[in-house]
Amino acid sequence: MSKPFHPYQQWLGITNAEAPPNRYQLLGLETFTDDSERIARAADAAMAQLRKIRPGEHAAEWSQLLDELARAKQCLLDPIEKEAYDDALRMQGRLPPNATPDAKPVASPPVPPTPPAASDDLPLEDDLGEANGASWMGLVVTCLMATLIGLAGLLCYRLVHQSQNLAEILRPIAPAEPAGPPRTKVPTVASKPSQPRSLPQKPQREHRPEVSPGQPTMPTPANTVNPAHQPANRSESAATPANQPASTQPPPPPAPVVDRAKAAAFLQAATEVRAAFVHRNLAAARQALSNATANAQTSEDAARLDRLQSMLDSLTQFWEGIGAAMARFQQTEELAYRDQRMVVVESGRDHLVVRAEGRVQKFRATELPSWLVMTIADRDFGKDPGSKAIIATFLAVDPYGNRAAARRYWEEAARAGYDCAKLLPELAETYPAE
Repeated sequence: MSKPFHPYQQWLGITNAEAPPNRYQLLGLETFTDDSERIARAADAAMAQLRKIRPGEHAAEWSQLLDELARAKQCLLDPIEKEAYDDALRMQGRLPPNATPDAKPVASPPVPPTPPAASDDLPLEDDLGEANGASWMGLVVTCLMATLIGLAGLLCYRLVHQSQNLAEILRPIAPAEPAGPPRTKVPTVASKPSQPRSLPQKPQREHRPEVSPGQPTMPTPANTVNPAHQPANRSESAATPANQPASTQPPPPPAPVVDRAKAAAFLQAATEVRAAFVHRNLAAARQALSNATANAQTSEDAARLDRLQSMLDSLTQFWEGIGAAMARFQQTEELAYRDQRMVVVESGRDHLVVRAEGRVQKFRATELPSWLVMTIADRDFGKDPGSKAIIATFLAVDPYGNRAAARRYWEEAARAGYDCAKLLPELAETYPAE
């Protein structure tokens, strides 16, 4: 017949407890101890000792005892809870009221001295009257001084105010501008010295000498040109040869004809890929990506396909890394997220069982909360730009992910030489919520 298992005796060394020990005995302290630092040290030491133990088949008792230690620490460090707990212990009859474990005789309170009898040395009524009169006189003098100070401050304020009004009256009045439309101030622009503008010249008439009747007229040469009709530039007078050959460049190819049905099917398949990313269903994402590839037509479609394929590859690496990290967890290993602590009860590549705040929770890999996924990633993934680029993919597609951090990680990886710049447009896409 197997011996009964006593966790208090086996793990904490408590041998003299008939029933479950009280919280002081659980921490190895004297009953009603008031030193908060001593209580905290004892609780931390007991929990640290318990965490070093591998409970094996007694994992439930181990976890329950760890919760009892945490509750004992919280209760005894809270003054209100501690006072209520101490009163409850006294009500159980274990100790009389106001008793301590090693009580010492309490000395009786000191007796106040007997007032001396009346004698001739006590102040007489006349002396008391003079003292009261002196105190009243001091109070009257103080009030008069405060009144005088207030009147002096008020007088200074009136003098300053009147001097300001006088300065306003004596200030010279500027001449009023004549009424009229408001003038707009033309900004002064620095420019080069102005050059004299040349006026357009009238065309000069051709000077012909007067010919008297009967005088023979001199013939004008055929190649003589009036200077006024000469072109200003020789290029203007040069005529374009009529037989100039036309451009030999081939015409641009016509725009491809887009099938509307295939375009709609492509957009639908791309939406299904992103929805599969959100639901962590990589098999469905691969199938939808195959459908999108079959309906791609334009270069923009090809760029989207390349981006979605890179996202799928990164998410595959991410979830494989999370599964490998969960498989390496040891029983009773502790995970910390902000001020919350969890103890691993069981783990594998596709599931994780933890105990937190007295409750046991079991998760599949596809059901892990986003904060728990990032806790595992921050703990087990590397800090190099390549690992950050993989984490950024999860942050970009998760409904609770930080897209600003995803952009920062991708840009850092791109500067380190990783091909992540093409993924940045994915941050502008709309992903469905869970």
